[in-house]
Amino acid sequence: MALNNFKYKELIKNMPVGYAYHEVKYDNDDKPVDYIFLEANKKFEKITGLNRQNIIGERISNVMNNISDNSSVWLKFYEEIIRSKDLNNFQQYCKKLDQWFNIKVYGDKEGYFAIILSDIESDFIENISESTKYKKNLIYSRERYETIFNSAPIGIIIEDNKGNIVEVNKVVCEMTGYNKDELEGSNVVDKLVLPEHRENAKDNIKKIIEDKDLEFDIKTLTKEGKIKNSHLKETKITLPDGSKGIMSMYLDITERVKRRKELEMLDFSINKANLLIFRITPEGIIEYANETALDKLGYEKKELIGIKAKRIIKNEDYIVRDNYWKDIKNSGSIKYEIRFKPKNKEAFPAEVNSQYFKYDDQEYEFSFAQDITKRKAKEKEIQYLLYKDTLTGLYNRRFLNEQMNRLDTNRQLPISIIMADVNGLKIINDSYGHKKGDELLVKTAEILKNVLRKEDIIARFGGDEFAILLPKTSLEKAKKIIDRIKERIEVTKVNSIPISIGIGVATKRKEIEDIQEILKRADNDMYKNKLSGSKNAKNKIIQNLIDNLAAKSSETKQHRIRMDNLAQKFGKKIKLSDSELSRLSSLVTLHDIGETTIDSDILNKPEELTEIEWENIKEHPKIGYKIAAASDEFALVAEEILCYHEYWDGSGYPRGLKKENIPYLARIISIIDAYEVMTNERPYSKAISKEEALSEIKRCVGSQFDPKIAEKFIKFQKSNY
Repeated sequence: MALNNFKYKELIKNMPVGYAYHEVKYDNDDKPVDYIFLEANKKFEKITGLNRQNIIGERISNVMNNISDNSSVWLKFYEEIIRSKDLNNFQQYCKKLDQWFNIKVYGDKEGYFAIILSDIESDFIENISESTKYKKNLIYSRERYETIFNSAPIGIIIEDNKGNIVEVNKVVCEMTGYNKDELEGSNVVDKLVLPEHRENAKDNIKKIIEDKDLEFDIKTLTKEGKIKNSHLKETKITLPDGSKGIMSMYLDITERVKRRKELEMLDFSINKANLLIFRITPEGIIEYANETALDKLGYEKKELIGIKAKRIIKNEDYIVRDNYWKDIKNSGSIKYEIRFKPKNKEAFPAEVNSQYFKYDDQEYEFSFAQDITKRKAKEKEIQYLLYKDTLTGLYNRRFLNEQMNRLDTNRQLPISIIMADVNGLKIINDSYGHKKGDELLVKTAEILKNVLRKEDIIARFGGDEFAILLPKTSLEKAKKIIDRIKERIEVTKVNSIPISIGIGVATKRKEIEDIQEILKRADNDMYKNKLSGSKNAKNKIIQNLIDNLAAKSSETKQHRIRMDNLAQKFGKKIKLSDSELSRLSSLVTLHDIGETTIDSDILNKPEELTEIEWENIKEHPKIGYKIAAASDEFALVAEEILCYHEYWDGSGYPRGLKKENIPYLARIISIIDAYEVMTNERPYSKAISKEEALSEIKRCVGSQFDPKIAEKFIKFQKSNY
């Protein structure tokens, strides 16, 4: 039938589905490259939103660009349909319209084709009976009728006034499982209606014939006895013989009912989900919020719906709505972090995934937000571990290096760096224990932090080292800061232990100078100052240890004086050199320094020591060795301190050395210490006479004491009676 046929045009005009007619355009190689709109009906306009006046005569590529991701695929597909003149049914997505369509295509003649178009689950049923003229033409326009009738996306049944089936289309056969011959001629009530609905169906036939259109959902029966959910619309028509009849239009809504139930479950899940879910308009108005969002934000539904999203977001996190909407519309979705501002609760951080959504020409934003308070706390903890020193709470070396690189700019000049090193930390750790050493570091960090300005950056650079970065600070200003640090350090002690630090400074004045070289210069300057102050600091610490030992044990100052007098006299008698006499004096002073780490109850216990207590006592030479070795002044007698409890026969401690393997001065001091202890009262023993003490030494010759030195000592003492 030609396009200018009046009846055909009327049929097309009032069709309940979209209809368009096209001419294919080919290139020089006879390949399809585009096609032109020749005709389109009103329904096509409604479904696609395209105006007929704007598209007739236009190429599809100009009208609906992006109709597919690959134009060559659908052009070739349509061309094959045209050449085969077969009817094809498929679904296609139009990106420009953001919509899926059911499409039926058939070739009219070479180079021309028509499409019947409906959006998925369209309102075809509602509009198919709009025109009485269409109903009549649907029956009598046979040339196009068969194609349209059978290509309709819903089931159509033509019945007489008794419900006898006159004609069915292909969709009805697909829905019911019957073929046309099985349905046509049978009664619709007996064939397709469930037994419990048959009487009602008969009444409906009467009502329709009496000119009452009906529309309802109903369960229908298939050939296999399966029950399907259908949406049914029935209207009166005039049959070819002039009698009254019925056109019943079926839409299989089984999947729709299933999806409805799924959506109900989804709605339940959404409300119970641990996500805050919102639907927001382009203007930023909240139109929907799930139960989680209401609970987290402390709002009633009536309070939240209708307000601007800006009200529930921290001001500093809010993005201007126009800019935000452009971003989400252009990209389709965006992810970001914000802090929500609840009604009467503390703000909390959230990760938001916002999606652009369009439905029935309405644009929305769907936002899915996750409370990330715990994650942020964990990140903060990790950040702390990455950049903070866990002992002092100061920044660590990694952070300082990053800040040095960040601040190493011309506008920050001059930049000064101060390096500080705690003196005598090793002695404190070895004598008082690491806990006391940690307390010293913490106190030093506290002093440095309190002296500095807000913009200064201080870090624990190493074990006992601190580094301070001073942006926009001249050398003169940095030295004033150092003076303030020294003033505070001099008047501070940690449990009677004096704090001492070596401190140095260097300044970057020119942009070409390397910041790392400035750091090295500050470190070298600190080392120079440390050399002069460290010895004095260590001596103070050791003297403090000696005083503490005297306070907690019988190792009194008088005991050391008596030992030193005796050691010097005996040393001269056996012709020790001046340097040996000096070392012997140091050994007297420090021989029991390791006992500072032993509990006073053990040191002064009058009863016999337990095995564990004795093992504790036996550790003090090792500790004394570490303390002495940490000091340049006393390192010369560290080995003797370690060994003066060794026995000539190898039964001593801590290493079980024998005879000449025991240092000479250690063998001397062990005899002098034993004599001094025996002849003076101790908590665990009473004093004995000099004669008794010498007899005890003689008894232990060859086992505990060096025979030659012991013999000389006994003679020396007897000559002084």
